[in-house]
Amino acid sequence: MRISILVFFCCLMAFSNLALCQARYALGVETGYLIFQNTLLDVDPGPNWQGHHLENRDGFEFSLINGLVWKEFFYAGLGLGYQNFFDSASRSYHGLSGFFSFEFANYKSKISPVFNLKLGTARLWNQYESGTQNFYGEILVGPMIRLTGSTRISLKSGMMIQQNASLIPIKVGLMF
Repeated sequence: MRISILVFFCCLMAFSNLALCQARYALGVETGYLIFQNTLLDVDPGPNWQGHHLENRDGFEFSLINGLVWKEFFYAGLGLGYQNFFDSASRSYHGLSGFFSFEFANYKSKISPVFNLKLGTARLWNQYESGTQNFYGEILVGPMIRLTGSTRISLKSGMMIQQNASLIPIKVGLMF
């Protein structure tokens, strides 16, 4: 994970130098509600099986994303997120995610549709002794509104795959 982060930042620096000032730094903040849909795997329980990693649990997520906007249409960044999943008995699972975020929108216009793809990994401290780590992916769409200068707010929803489960995220984002 450390090597991939280092490689990513080196690529971002090289990319910004090649773009000859066509790229600018942007910080994104997102928060959202995650609605559980179903588990993606049918498991044949073994002796150490303690249940699905994430089953019948909605959650909240908060993410910070650092990246570059290139030619006012593309955004690529590296993000870290905190997640909290809960059930009806008020037991919660906490987790962290690390991901690459790719976004396409017209950052020049006042209102624009935004398309977002996130790929990475997530660790969830759940019923298993040391927790579980698994694939994290999202495809999101929604409107983006420019508030002032380079500040934008977006409302996105779509599909999330995490911990062998599918969820529907509803997210509000702010980009500076």
